[in-house]
Amino acid sequence: MKFSELLKEARSKKNMTQKEVAALVGVPLNSYQRWEYGVHVPDGKNILKLIEVLDLEVDDIQN
Repeated sequence: MKFSELLKEARSKKNMTQKEVAALVGVPLNSYQRWEYGVHVPDGKNILKLIEVLDLEVDDIQN
């Protein structure tokens, strides 16, 4: 699964909006949207925040 797909799936499972996730991670909405649409990949610091906010597993991200 692509990283962007993983983000969307995890966000949907938590019943959160893109805006809510962006706020919790501390980035503008358009930055989060670029990650979820596969346009950009977040840096390491933001990946760690996404893991925490979306309850992701590190192994899921590495695949």
